[in-house]
Amino acid sequence: MDINALKFEQNGNTFYLCLLPGDIIKDITYVARRGVDEERGAVQRILNKARITGIKEFLLGNGFFPNNIILNFKSDSDLSFSKGTSKISFEQKSRIAQIIDGQHRIEGLKEAIKANSDIGKMLVPTVISDNLETSVCAEIFISINTEQKSVPKSLIYDLYGLMNISDKDFNIERGADIAKILNTDDTSPYQGYIKFPGSRKFKGGIQLSSLVNSLKPLVKNDGEF
Repeated sequence: MDINALKFEQNGNTFYLCLLPGDIIKDITYVARRGVDEERGAVQRILNKARITGIKEFLLGNGFFPNNIILNFKSDSDLSFSKGTSKISFEQKSRIAQIIDGQHRIEGLKEAIKANSDIGKMLVPTVISDNLETSVCAEIFISINTEQKSVPKSLIYDLYGLMNISDKDFNIERGADIAKILNTDDTSPYQGYIKFPGSRKFKGGIQLSSLVNSLKPLVKNDGEF
């Protein structure tokens, strides 16, 4: 394979930024788990099957991956970079690239491709490294999974209704709709009492995420509402 790539360095380590089709990612990647696999670069955790299923359904509902995954090519992968053409080259074969970040996205991608082969044509932003030491893989994994703060659930629930995907969890959207009405209606005992993202700070009140989590069971297909 010859893939257009941008070479860059960070703290003495060389990386390549490129776009890889889902089919190639499916074929070349694998997970090396800490405490299970003894090989160099094994830093990953055990897979969460529920997350994989969720990502699969997201992709089948016209979801996408605009953020990059990170791969570590093994020493026997014959990965090379041509400065003259700005391309990386490697032979497309099984298990040549460890997943440093994005294992659930990739496993979900693999499952989605089984259900719809066209998803394999989707280009995924990918950062590639070559034969990194286990210590460096660990540094990257820790940096991504501890230094970056998670997004507040209230913000996620507030934005959820804006998504234009077919496989949406409408329980969340309906719960957020009810919360907005309760927060704005003049006859509501909760008027101005629900904390939406960007609202003024005040003591007491109810977080949007707490209210939506309480409403979700009520507005599902077999719920009381």
